[in-house]
Amino acid sequence: MKFTFNTDLHKQIKIIVYLFLFTLAVAIFLSGGLSVLERFSVDQQLTLGLLVFAVYLWIAAPIPTGASSFLILALMLLLNLVDTVEEALAGFLSPAIYFILLLSIISHVLVKVGLDQVVSRFLIRCSRGGIRFIIIGLPLFVLISPIILPSAVARFKILFPLIQNMNYLYGFAEKSIFKKYSLYIIGMLNQNVTTVIFTGGGFPILASQLIRDYNIADLGWVEWFIMIAPPLWLGSIFMVLFVWYYLKITMPDEKITAFLNKEKDINEERGEVFSTKFWFVLVSFFLMIIVWIVTDQEKVPLLLPPMLLVAFYFTLFQK
Repeated sequence: MKFTFNTDLHKQIKIIVYLFLFTLAVAIFLSGGLSVLERFSVDQQLTLGLLVFAVYLWIAAPIPTGASSFLILALMLLLNLVDTVEEALAGFLSPAIYFILLLSIISHVLVKVGLDQVVSRFLIRCSRGGIRFIIIGLPLFVLISPIILPSAVARFKILFPLIQNMNYLYGFAEKSIFKKYSLYIIGMLNQNVTTVIFTGGGFPILASQLIRDYNIADLGWVEWFIMIAPPLWLGSIFMVLFVWYYLKITMPDEKITAFLNKEKDINEERGEVFSTKFWFVLVSFFLMIIVWIVTDQEKVPLLLPPMLLVAFYFTLFQK
């Protein structure tokens, strides 16, 4: 009971501190920006203030994120920033929201049928070629992995335990160069390369939707890939090299080269027969990608293939 009380007290103090800092920041902003705010209308000032408050809720998280969203919607109505409830909820009518939801379901299904295990066995098999192969091959695999498995979170969950296991099997220290380097790859790099396809996560989906809404461009799957992938891959490779040599310079006592050809007994499951559902899920997933590539979005809406695929998956798993 004492622990619960202390925990609750700590949370309350944390909320009070965040609220004080937020109030202080707003006061400083207003004291220095009154002349700027006078140029805006009352509605614009209220909208700006609500935006600042929303940022505070998202960063400090005094209440759950879901509750914060509903609170912002309620304040929009209370402050008369919108005329109707429909206008307040207009953001939820964006196709991007449903696109993210559909891709989340698809990624969950891919993991459920065992695609993550296929990836795991592939990397384990590659590790038999030595740690040098992993050091070079891991970033290359991560660069193209969004095409196979769109969810960055799912990819991280697959790769993280493998990295820990390989670090142990090759005899490295807990905070070795290899582990730090690999965590950068599956953490930062893995998240960034998701944007090489606009169907790869929330950020590229929202970005492509905004580009389309503001009539900047109407990019298809291939156009987005050609525009984003080459510079992002080149920049990512440069950063990978930078991180690797930075770690080697800052950790000179780590003799990772001594382990480059060291062989360890890495267990690998063999002879597993994939179920019929696995092949149905995998083939239909790649068919969806092919449809995105070869069809015109004006004739075949971007949401249509994943909607049909999710309906097919639900039908498949009900049997």
